Amino acid sequence: ADRVGPHSLGIFAMVSCVACGLMGMLADVTNLFWVLLVARVLNGIGQSTFQMSRILLLSRAPPELRAASLATMGMSQRIGSLIGPLIGSYLVRSFSIYAVFATQALFGLFVLPLVLLPVVMPSTRLIPDFVRGSGVGKKENQSSIR
Repeated sequence: ADRVGPHSLGIFAMVSCVACGLMGMLADVTNLFWVLLVARVLNGIGQSTFQMSRILLLSRAPPELRAASLATMGMSQRIGSLIGPLIGSYLVRSFSIYAVFATQALFGLFVLPLVLLPVVMPSTRLIPDFVRGSGVGKKENQSSIR
């Protein structure tokens, strides 16, 4: 994360999730196992960066917000783990496995602009300083924005 920057990893994760969704839809159309396998590998690559986000959150959040930030992140992960399989099962039962991959691609396309926001508009006040870079406020301390 320190070598390439957290924003680059976030963008890579979202692109991997979108590519997974597209490959999964292609696997459903072509009925080829290796295409589905590539889609699942892309999904794993995209999802693996989520665990790193805890470390980034700890290093960037102000001390008074760390506990609340980690609790919110943990709660969202647990709610997603609870609701995700239920929604996925419903989509597969009602449509096909194609719907699960299409949903992942759509959510990835929705989140991608949010991941790009700190890179495209690094000086915006909508984003707190601890989110915009690796420093604590000053632009020269932010190694991920150049």
